[in-house]
Amino acid sequence: MLIKIVPNPSIRGALVDFISNTKVMQDNGLKTAIIDADSILFAICVDKKQDDYQIAQYGAQTERTLNDVIEEFNTYFLKILMDSGCLQYVAFLTAGSHRYSFYPEYKANRKKLDKPRFLKELTAYAIETLGFCRVDGYEADDLVNMCKEQLGDNTLIVHTDKDLDQIPGNHYNYKKPEFYDVSEDTAQLNLWTQVITGDSIDNIKGIPGKGSAFAAKVFKQDEPYRNLVLLSYILEFGEYKGIEEFTKNYKLIKLLGLGNSGLFFQTSLVEDKLDLEANLNL
Repeated sequence: MLIKIVPNPSIRGALVDFISNTKVMQDNGLKTAIIDADSILFAICVDKKQDDYQIAQYGAQTERTLNDVIEEFNTYFLKILMDSGCLQYVAFLTAGSHRYSFYPEYKANRKKLDKPRFLKELTAYAIETLGFCRVDGYEADDLVNMCKEQLGDNTLIVHTDKDLDQIPGNHYNYKKPEFYDVSEDTAQLNLWTQVITGDSIDNIKGIPGKGSAFAAKVFKQDEPYRNLVLLSYILEFGEYKGIEEFTKNYKLIKLLGLGNSGLFFQTSLVEDKLDLEANLNL
């Protein structure tokens, strides 16, 4: 199965013109923006709270049409790209997860939440018109990590998700907005801290009652992070249960790498085109 993605040339043209003629936040013109796009689509589709003045000025969010949503999305996404300073991008969306196979309660706290209006339609638009990519069984942040492994350092990871701070490299948080670098050691520290603390958003428990302050104290010891976290689990749960919980939570927290996935990403840095090829050996 071959998936070939070419971003909308009008978006690219606007980017080239803007970055060529404007002092951007950071010059990343030769870098590829690798984007976790789930939160972008959700943020646009969800109806925002408004007061009477905002409704009178801009219209009620609950009365938006699909065209309104698409226009708002185009404006927001283009601004993110412009602020990133990158001329080429790869954007990923979630389409399932392997994590449910061994932990059915994964993200169980989200199951009762209604999906916002137009999310399905906007997803289709982003894929068909702007070249966003999703692969069955993979979450967006896993695909971001795989793509970063393939493309290397000449990339900028664009996101708002702390899970992606376990990836070493250049990052851009478009909400703050903030550029920052994550070193190899800091990436490992972020990963193992989260294995201790868990992730309440994704319903990952971690070690009960242990937060980032506990993790920081643990990591002051001169031992590999993995060994220190495993020992903390054993002290909390006992040997057998501790190893079991440690293994489960590590697999939940750790982003998938390329490994034997069969995925292959390739970008072309020519001026007017970006290709992403995902070669799936199914």
